Amino acid sequence: MLVIGGDWNCTMDFTKDRNGEEPHSVSVGVLRDIINQFDLVDIWRTKHPNTRQYTWVKVSGARVSAARLDRFYMSRNQSNRLLGATILPVGFSDHHITMAQLSISPGPRQASYWKFNVKLLQDATFCSGFQIFWERWGQRREEYESLSQWWDVGKVQIRLFCQQYTALSSSEARRVLGELERSISEMEVEMVGQGNVSLQANLAELRRDLGSFFQVKAKGALVRARFSMLKEMDAPSSFFFGLERQSGEAKGMHCLRLSDGRVTSVVGEMRERTVEFYTELYRAEMCDPVCAQVLFAGLPKLSLAQRDEMDIPLLSHELAEAVTQMSPGRAPGVDGLPVEFYKKFWGIIGQD
Repeated sequence: MLVIGGDWNCTMDFTKDRNGEEPHSVSVGVLRDIINQFDLVDIWRTKHPNTRQYTWVKVSGARVSAARLDRFYMSRNQSNRLLGATILPVGFSDHHITMAQLSISPGPRQASYWKFNVKLLQDATFCSGFQIFWERWGQRREEYESLSQWWDVGKVQIRLFCQQYTALSSSEARRVLGELERSISEMEVEMVGQGNVSLQANLAELRRDLGSFFQVKAKGALVRARFSMLKEMDAPSSFFFGLERQSGEAKGMHCLRLSDGRVTSVVGEMRERTVEFYTELYRAEMCDPVCAQVLFAGLPKLSLAQRDEMDIPLLSHELAEAVTQMSPGRAPGVDGLPVEFYKKFWGIIGQD
């Protein structure tokens, strides 16, 4: 399947894709030859045969120019894989984004560890909600055999609470984003259809709001893609957000060589080989007693008084001090809760 796309700076049918004449007839001829040679179809136009929507709108004096310059083309014989195509405004460019959804057989989904989003700690609603949640969870200690069992289950409940809160927040964010995109599209239609240039200031404000929205989204993708500074990347494009997915895929194990030399991608076989490898790596081995005596000779030892002191239970203020001295950006366990989480809520969970 061949897919090509870009800002072509010309339109194949100006009666549908421009609000004026086509000024680049030579470019149209070259592009038409490419389309015919490779038997391509316009992805967006295939799904919207009679719709007028533009990816570029420019106001110059009293004149409004608009065109659908940004397009994807794909092989005609694969067009049945096309599920949908949309044009949406963005805040970081004077062009809109064109998106296409294709049906491609996905590979096996890779399981991943959950990680707490530290940005939630800046959300006052989340923090107050977590405090209420933890107080209620504390009332269920008696349901468990030990405090450690209650705490282990509690960490799972924390993850579920965070995931549910994030899902609700994401739903609201999608609603706001959809309203912004819809308002921009409707305003552009009015500007182009009626030549109403007085809406330019309102349109610019909506685009700034949309740009701010994407910047917030970009910062979250930066953290997950492990980029240290936003300036390391250009505008928050679809390629940029794809880096987050690539970073996660790089951590995945897609295949493994078994002990017999055969390469497998079967999940069960990969797990068995991994357990086998590390069991062999860390298994106990016979030790030469003479070598052990030489190795351990002269090593310093704790006195009985020092041993007794080391066995004294840790105090609450000692644990609190240890937490405050931990480096940020780290998770002290495999539960996905980072140091920032413990520092923020130590006053709530510390006694537990």
